[in-house]
Amino acid sequence: MPRLLAADADCSKVHILEAVRREDDEGHRSFNLQLDLAEFEKKIAELGDALLVIIDPITSYLGRVDSHKNAELRSVLEPLGKMAARLRVTVIANTHLSKASVGSANSRVIGSVAFVNHSRATFIVTADAEDRGRRLFLPSKTNLGKPRDGLAYRIADTVIHGQGAVIWAPYVKWEDAPVTMSADEAVAAMAGDAESRGALEEAKQFLLEVLDEGPVAQKEIKQQAEEAGLAWRTVRRAKTALGVEARKGSVEEHGRWS
Repeated sequence: MPRLLAADADCSKVHILEAVRREDDEGHRSFNLQLDLAEFEKKIAELGDALLVIIDPITSYLGRVDSHKNAELRSVLEPLGKMAARLRVTVIANTHLSKASVGSANSRVIGSVAFVNHSRATFIVTADAEDRGRRLFLPSKTNLGKPRDGLAYRIADTVIHGQGAVIWAPYVKWEDAPVTMSADEAVAAMAGDAESRGALEEAKQFLLEVLDEGPVAQKEIKQQAEEAGLAWRTVRRAKTALGVEARKGSVEEHGRWS
């Protein structure tokens, strides 16, 4: 509740499913997507104006399904997706990342690849390797449109007053500027990928030297980066890390960096 209030939420619009009443009416048990999806759909329909369902973490509500087995997991995710389509609601299913030091961002989602493959869009949340107080919210998969930039935020706090109590509550404070770093690059940096970090530092130094005398056309920077053996995506990461600005230019120049 304090976090909802800190985010200026209308708490009358928030409903929390805490448990399911047992058939013998002698107690409660945990919600289970295998057993309770039909009743869950009825409840959402009763509310009438529901737009968003958050399952956090989804691995806690899979019942006897092994989250590492693709076929078993799909037997839960597919009915859940069909329910969302029927009710026209968005379902956000949160889960966690492994601590693996290699592989793509999506491959680090704990459990079967079905978590990523079955979703319409996947986003990775990770700390910024260069600023641990900053969090990155980065798209790692989408089949709803063209790829988009990510976002960054910090956890701020505020005072909540109510019923004679004063509570410090956290909330998300979004940054205005988009994040061009990819999810793969962000998790590699957080995993301590020495090669990735070294390449980034090299790209930073490259940009500082190229832009030392003023703005340079992006096309020229890209050509010099290729000649220097630097990956363009690493140069773009360096651009973001250094705060380099891109200004629109002619079609031939594709803009200028400064």
